[in-house]
Amino acid sequence: MTGTLVFGAGVLGSLYAARIHQAGYEVSVLARGQRLTELREHGILLRHALHGRQTHVTVPVVDRLDADDTYDLIVVLVRDDQLDSTFETLARTPTTSTLLFMVNNPAGSARIADAVGAERLMLGFPGAAGYRTAETVHYLVLPRWFQPTTLGEPDGRRTGRLTDARAMFRYSGFPVSLCQDMDAWYKYHAAWVAPVAYAIYAASGSNLDLARQPELIRLMLRAINEGWDALRVLGFPLTPRTLRLLQVLPEAGLVRLLAKVLTTRFADAAAYRHAQAAPAEMTLLARDLRAVIKPAGRATPAWDALQAAGDAALLGADPEPRSRSGTFARTDDRPREAT
Repeated sequence: MTGTLVFGAGVLGSLYAARIHQAGYEVSVLARGQRLTELREHGILLRHALHGRQTHVTVPVVDRLDADDTYDLIVVLVRDDQLDSTFETLARTPTTSTLLFMVNNPAGSARIADAVGAERLMLGFPGAAGYRTAETVHYLVLPRWFQPTTLGEPDGRRTGRLTDARAMFRYSGFPVSLCQDMDAWYKYHAAWVAPVAYAIYAASGSNLDLARQPELIRLMLRAINEGWDALRVLGFPLTPRTLRLLQVLPEAGLVRLLAKVLTTRFADAAAYRHAQAAPAEMTLLARDLRAVIKPAGRATPAWDALQAAGDAALLGADPEPRSRSGTFARTDDRPREAT
């Protein structure tokens, strides 16, 4: 058996498998449970989250990964809270040459390398977002300036397999960037994603409610900068460099800009839906981030306040700051898992 296996059939796994298949590559997707039944009966149903264009793609589906299965590449697209069970499965496939983990990973790649073998490990992160309703995957491919599909070797080298993976994703329609320090990339990414998610939780689980609360947006921005400052003290280089815009632009202007961005359909698909669908992953991400930055010894009053407000909202309490009453979960249109 050769070709590529996409391990995980949630939003991003479905999107990447479908795009890779459409580009003419040999690819299968691994699914289980209800999602396995859906894919076998309906295939992958994609709907662009902004303009609504729909696509139906039939991708080969497998329901297990056996010890003697051989793939050139396995692309792992699962949530952070699903990694331990993923390790158990992948550790039994020693014949697969490369395992590309495209996951949230602020704790660093050493844990993954120990679990599956350092020589097989390649790192990355998806440049896409979305959510799922019933069998339909609503998706966005993120622009290069915001977050391209990012790939790198654990040691920062430029290798043949890295070049091959970049080519596959490019031909599949994803903007791609290579990174020489993926461990730093993961940390800086978590240090802005977790505060954004917690600000949404604190604003009754709504990006629109967050847009109406400039003080909460300001708290979110300060929490992000506290995390980045701690990472800088620990010697991790800011990556990607475009994040520096959030450090150099005036705070008041950023608050006004983000208040507008938060009301867009882009923010709904790229931020709100994922935060609402994956609170367990965001909670774990926040925990791991705290463990990473603790050795810096920096005070984090904004992040402390924001996390407390978000945790209270997730537990059903009435957090502060908050503009009006509301519940975290919207029962009328709650998206399903977003990986």
